[in-house]
Amino acid sequence: TGSCRNYPIYYAECKEGNYQNYMLCCDSLSKDVKAEAKINIEINKSKLKIVKVDKDTKKAIAGVKFSVKYKDGQDIGTYTTDENGIISIDNLHQGQVVVKEVESANGYELMTEEKIIDIDYDESKELLLENELKKGQIKVIKVDAENNEIRIEGAKFEIYDESGNIIETIVTDKNGEAKVKGLPVNKKYTIKEVETAKDYILSNDEITIELKENEIKNITFKNKKKQVAKQTLPRTGLPNYNLFWLAISIGCVVFKRFL
Repeated sequence: TGSCRNYPIYYAECKEGNYQNYMLCCDSLSKDVKAEAKINIEINKSKLKIVKVDKDTKKAIAGVKFSVKYKDGQDIGTYTTDENGIISIDNLHQGQVVVKEVESANGYELMTEEKIIDIDYDESKELLLENELKKGQIKVIKVDAENNEIRIEGAKFEIYDESGNIIETIVTDKNGEAKVKGLPVNKKYTIKEVETAKDYILSNDEITIELKENEIKNITFKNKKKQVAKQTLPRTGLPNYNLFWLAISIGCVVFKRFL
C-alpha cells in the first residue's frame, strides 16, 4: 500500500456551438493505491557437509557428534559422523550456521571451538575438521641388574611405532631416566636399547607396550656389568726352587769332571 503518481486526462465536448471544446486534468497523486502479488520461492535449498579426520593421518573419524544451529539460536539438529567421517545436512536456508562438537570419538581430544559458516542461497558448503588423539608419555629407567639402586647414565633407546618406524631416540640422564612425551594413545610402541654405558652389557630386550589415555608408562631396563678378567701376577719374595735344583745339578757335573 502506498502512493502512486498518475496522469488521468478527461476530454469534454461542448454542446453549445459558440463554446470551445475543453480538457480537464485531475490531481496527479493518487493515495492508498493497493496491489498484491504472490510468489512461491523454495528457500531451503542450501547444503552443508561436515568432514571429520585425524590431524596426523588424515583418516576419517566415525562416531563424532555435533550440534548444528543457526546463529539466531534456531536449532537445526544433532548429527553423528558416519564410517567415512561425514555428516550431510540438506534443506538449509541462507544465513550463518554454528557447528559445535559435543562428543568426540574414543581416544580423541574434544574440539571446544565453535565454527561459524556463512551460507548463501542455494549454496553447498563443506567444513573440514581435524581431531588429535589424546597423548601419553613413556619413561625409561635404566638400572644395574645386581643393584637396582644404581642408575645408569648415557644409555640410548629407540622408540618404534606399530609399523616399525623409529619415532623417537632418547638417552638416559644422570638419574638413569629418559622420557618421551606427546605420544598418541591407544597405540602400541616398542622400546629397544641400542647403546649402553661402557662398563655394561647391551640389553637384548625389546619391550612392547600399549599406551593409554593420560598415562605415564614406566619401563625399567636392567643391565649386567661386564666381567673383568683376572690377571695372574708372578710370585715375588719366595725362593725359586727350580733354579736351585738346576744350579745343584750343574755343580755336580762340573765337580765330577775334575775328579
